[in-house]
Amino acid sequence: MQAIGRWGNFFNQELYGPPTTLPWGIRIDCAHRIPDFPCSQFPLETTHFHPLFLYESVSGLVGALVLIWLARRWSARLVAGDLLLIFFVWYGLTRFALETLRHDNWTFFGVPTAQIVTLVFVVAGFAGLWYRHGPGRPAESAADLLPEPAVGRSPEEDEEAFWSDQDEPLDEDDRLDEEDLDEDDLDEDDLEDELERDGGNDAAGRPSS
Repeated sequence: MQAIGRWGNFFNQELYGPPTTLPWGIRIDCAHRIPDFPCSQFPLETTHFHPLFLYESVSGLVGALVLIWLARRWSARLVAGDLLLIFFVWYGLTRFALETLRHDNWTFFGVPTAQIVTLVFVVAGFAGLWYRHGPGRPAESAADLLPEPAVGRSPEEDEEAFWSDQDEPLDEDDRLDEEDLDEDDLDEDDLEDELERDGGNDAAGRPSS
C-alpha cells in the first residue's frame, strides 16, 4: 500500500528531506517549503530536495517482492505469521532511517515520534521471530505439514512436489495398492451380477398363481 499511497506526497509536494545534488532530487515550490528551507536562502531554480516519499515507495515495492520470494523459497521453514513479523522489521527499519532526514517531524523529548513507534515494531518483529524459531519452538512450520519424505528425494524436492498442482507418478507400492482396489471392485461387481442372476432365476422358476 505504501508503495502506491506515498505518491500522493509527490503531488502535494510534501514528505521531502534536506537539499541534495543527486540527480533524482525534486523541486519544491516556495509555498510548500517548511521554515527550515526558505526560498530566500535556497533558490527555487537551483535547489532540489531528497524525495523521501520515493524512498519509502521503492522500499515498499522491494519489500513486497522479498516477502513473495521468501514465501515461495523458504515456505517450509516459515511459521504462519512470520511474513507479517518480517514486514514489521522491514518497514520499521525503513521508516526509522527516513525519519533522520526529515525536518518537520513530530518529536517526543527531541526524538522523532515515528522513530519511537517504528522501533517498537522492529523489536516486536525480531522478538517474535526469535520466539517462533528459537529453542523449544512452539509453532508448526510448513515443513511439519509436509508428508513423509519419499526415499531418494531431498526435502526441497518433497516441498516442490507438495506445492505442485500436477500429479506425481506413483511408486511401486502405490501401483500395487491401486491394483488391489481394482480387483476388490471387480469382485464386488461380479457378486452383484451373480445375485441379480439368481434373483431372476428364482422369479422365472416360481409358478404363477
